[in-house]
Amino acid sequence: MGFAAMFPASPFMRAPLPDRARQPGIVLDLETRLDDGTPWCFGWQTPDDRFHIRVVDRYYEGQPLPFGDCEIGMISDETTGWELFAEAAALWPGPVHHWGSFEKGVLRKTAPEAVIAALDERLYDLNAALRRSILLPFKGTGLKKVAVYLGFRWPEYDSALHCWADYQGWLLEADDDALRRACAYNRADVEATVLVWRWMNSLERS
Repeated sequence: MGFAAMFPASPFMRAPLPDRARQPGIVLDLETRLDDGTPWCFGWQTPDDRFHIRVVDRYYEGQPLPFGDCEIGMISDETTGWELFAEAAALWPGPVHHWGSFEKGVLRKTAPEAVIAALDERLYDLNAALRRSILLPFKGTGLKKVAVYLGFRWPEYDSALHCWADYQGWLLEADDDALRRACAYNRADVEATVLVWRWMNSLERS
């Protein structure tokens, strides 16, 4: 049997999607520091398709930065970020979708106890749902692999290392363009997750 024979010609459902994978909800993506693992960027999209982003800069005293159809809000620390996100999530029922186990791990390690209590059971790994229910025509289920297969492209770069470097450019040199590139990467991760979630549900219905 050749290697290609291990994969189908096109994606197909091998099991129904879990109920929570069918439910609309907030989609969350985090960017974390390379030195201590704490989140420095919180990006999320609500079910009404509005994107929100908060970036940690404890010394920033200016106004939020315009960022397309929204703005980049500055926060003093990751605890504030978690609390703001928990307040936003409380306004919407349903899961908090994310891709892979990363976000839940960061939540449990860095969020205040009250935020963990409010969000831990709501965070839902769409990657695990895909692996359980859908067989893909290629190896791997990483977000960038699946979303690119569906035609999605990251606008600036698709590397978390580049994102971290641009965030450092913002902190050290107040480089607005660098921060917008970093936030565009985060936003693309969120939008890619939304795209794949919608595709998963449309595949099941087809």
